[in-house]
Amino acid sequence: MIQNKVSSLPLQRKLLPVLVIFIFITVISLVMTFVALGIQSSVRAYVAGEGMWSKAQRDAVFQLQVYARTGDKQYLERFDAVMAIPLGYRAARLALLQSPYDRVAATEGLIAGKTDSDDIPGVIRLFRCCAGLSYMRDAIHYWTEGDRYILQLPQLAAGLRSEIEAGSPSSQHIGELLQQVQDVNDAVQPLEAAFTATLGNAARWVTGLLFLGTAGVIAMLILLGAYISWRILRGIRQSEEQYRTLLNTASDALIVVSRDSGMVLDVNEKAAQISGKPAHVLVGSRYADFFPAAAQAAAEATGNRASSKRQEVRHLDGKHIPVEVNYSATAWGDQPVQLAIIRDITERIQAESELRVAANAMENMAEGVIITDARRRIVSVNRAYSSITGYSAAEVIGKIPRYPLSRQNDVGFFQSMWTLVRQTGSWQGEVWNQRKNGESYPEQLSISVVRDDGGRISHYVGVFNDISTFKNYERQLRHLAQHDPLTQLPNRTLLQDRLSQAITYAIRYGHPVWVVFLDLDRFKFVNDSLGHKAGDQLLKTIAERLLLAVRDTDTVARLGGDEFVVVLSEHAGGSLCADILKRIMDAVASPLRLQEQQFFLTCSVGVAVYPDNGLNAETLIEHADLAMYRAKEVGRNNFQFYTPAMNAQVSERLRIESALRNALERDEFVLHYQPQVDLRTGRVVGMEALIRWRHPELGMVSPNRFISLAEETGLIIPIGAWVLRTACLQNKKWQRAGLGHFRIAVNLSARQFAQQDLTQSIADVLEETGLAPHYLDIELTESLIMTDVEHAVEILRSLKALGLQLSIDDFGTGYSSLSYLKRFPIDVLKIDRSFVHDITLDPDDAAIVVSIIALAHNLKLHVIAEGVETQEQFAYLKRHGCDELQGFYFSKPVPAEEFERLLREHKCLALEPEPA
Repeated sequence: MIQNKVSSLPLQRKLLPVLVIFIFITVISLVMTFVALGIQSSVRAYVAGEGMWSKAQRDAVFQLQVYARTGDKQYLERFDAVMAIPLGYRAARLALLQSPYDRVAATEGLIAGKTDSDDIPGVIRLFRCCAGLSYMRDAIHYWTEGDRYILQLPQLAAGLRSEIEAGSPSSQHIGELLQQVQDVNDAVQPLEAAFTATLGNAARWVTGLLFLGTAGVIAMLILLGAYISWRILRGIRQSEEQYRTLLNTASDALIVVSRDSGMVLDVNEKAAQISGKPAHVLVGSRYADFFPAAAQAAAEATGNRASSKRQEVRHLDGKHIPVEVNYSATAWGDQPVQLAIIRDITERIQAESELRVAANAMENMAEGVIITDARRRIVSVNRAYSSITGYSAAEVIGKIPRYPLSRQNDVGFFQSMWTLVRQTGSWQGEVWNQRKNGESYPEQLSISVVRDDGGRISHYVGVFNDISTFKNYERQLRHLAQHDPLTQLPNRTLLQDRLSQAITYAIRYGHPVWVVFLDLDRFKFVNDSLGHKAGDQLLKTIAERLLLAVRDTDTVARLGGDEFVVVLSEHAGGSLCADILKRIMDAVASPLRLQEQQFFLTCSVGVAVYPDNGLNAETLIEHADLAMYRAKEVGRNNFQFYTPAMNAQVSERLRIESALRNALERDEFVLHYQPQVDLRTGRVVGMEALIRWRHPELGMVSPNRFISLAEETGLIIPIGAWVLRTACLQNKKWQRAGLGHFRIAVNLSARQFAQQDLTQSIADVLEETGLAPHYLDIELTESLIMTDVEHAVEILRSLKALGLQLSIDDFGTGYSSLSYLKRFPIDVLKIDRSFVHDITLDPDDAAIVVSIIALAHNLKLHVIAEGVETQEQFAYLKRHGCDELQGFYFSKPVPAEEFERLLREHKCLALEPEPA
């Protein structure tokens, strides 16, 4: 076992870490000593430099005094030479205080100051590192103040020179200059003494600090070495049971593997947990069989120890566990082994992820933070504070934050704010602040109190953010809440407010108000053919035209989609009449160009009049809407005034909708079947399933009355599913009865086509009913599949993959695009009944039908003509190669019982001989 082998290791190998620690301590001590000597040398150079600076200042004063008394120029030259030393030190100091500092200038200055070249690098490093410390800061201050006086000496020397070289020196003037020299000397002496004392203190402080630091590090390392040695010796004395306990309580998986055979020699409990295999199963097995990732890491290693490598271990239950693998080569008695350490790092990875998120959040924190002391003086701010206010930390530290008084925030506001902060410990609200550039801005401010152990307020913490953008958004949201985002016209909310104001005005002056509800005709066609972008552009153009068609005092609003409302108020300057409505409709009807195509739009208009048709805004809009629907019902492109009878029509619609919701549960729907006949044989080859509603009170309700309503309400989904299942069941029933194998056509609505699980739902119906897929024909309208061609192609291909027949119903009434038609995996084109109706009377319809037949056959498609009612239509279609017909000429849609009788009687179409 592992502990047995570990206990038998030689004692000297156990004590090797102790030797390493002491060697490490020795190296650290030598390094600390070297660093201390270097710093001491730099401090010595500073002290020597201070002596040179002081001596040069005194010597300069002496040379000037002698020159003034003797007039001998050699003293003036000596003065210039001596002054080079303090001036050099001054240049070095200024260069080092720059950010970034000028090393070349500093070096030249120190050389001019007679500093030993070997000491210059250390002097520069010490200055840069310690300039901010208290002693060094004071020394630099005294040095700077002394230089300010010393710099007066060259000016005084120039004055003396001018006076002496003039030929008739004034003893009085020379005396005054000498007095000024003496004054400079007197001013510099105390600064020189303070500089010397401060620099000496700094040198002693640095020396003491270095000594204490070095001694502390050495003592700490010695204690650490002693502690580790004690732990190692204590560990050697542990019993075998203690080793096993430690081994099995280890958080990492420990595995001993033979280097020769790759067999597992020993494991701990953690290894069993990670692998999902019991320990006794792992021991004696091949390492690579259970830990392939770790085995790969060991195989890739080239030395006795492998660095950490992240891998994944597959648990017995199939779960992959992220691990970190380390291994080391050692001896298991006389057998070479590898000790593998496999650590489950799932929690670490999660923690690292959380830390990254937290660090990133802090780094990108947008809120400004300001911390003050108990007297509300700023002690700290963050970067966001400076970014928001424009003030740097240096500009505000130590100051009391001041908020400008304004209409929103007066003196009373701030007094109340601080009272609440002191009483409750926090405050939150909006205040107006001012940036450094004078710009005012709103901020959301939160102030919290920090108390010390005694419960006294020690600090205030303010967190704020600039809410200017939010306020702008708020204004924009108010605008969006009352305006249509596309046209910028008032929306329903603002419309009702404007209409209420107009009604108030009308009550006061006794004038009528017209509410004009306008809906664009054929707008969906523009959206479907040119896309929503073109539709949006059209709506904006119509909005502009409507604004130009009415007065500035009138309101034009958009309710959504292609619906607009105009509020017309009568004023003393003019009365309301139908000509205004005509002008509005003419504005809409003017031709417009979209994507290089010219369109002519019309509109349906409904009008409700105050007070005759309603006394409030909501009622008037509702009644104008009803009148607009009436205008659509009577042919579009007209206007209708509201009448009470329109309410009855709406009630009828609501009644049908209510009954429609329960029709499925009450089993009120039935299917009728209309046969499809082969024009070559006259035999029935298929049928179309058509829904009928057998209402207990309304009787047999035509699909024209409820299909569109079912589409609007979404009821078409369950109704369509019922139609599909019932039709498939009925067709399978006839097949089992031996009445023949026919295809049955079922129409698919737009809502059904948009279902995500359409293909699967049809496959489920086929499986449930047992109907073979090729006996089901799915009919889709041309406009439905052209709404989104790419999506339609994808859906049609999935349906075709089921083996279904696919038909395009009402072909010719929509796009009739050959380029798109080639992409659709369809089988049948159904010619719309509107072309068949006048096929023998209208040459245009006849030509369209012939073209559709030719087009379909060229594309290897089948053609069915709908709505065939006469012998002449039948003969024309047969003559021009139409494949099948469907219509009253052969049979109207009939219930299942009658259709079954038709099949049993083998009813066929009598094929008349074609005219010559």
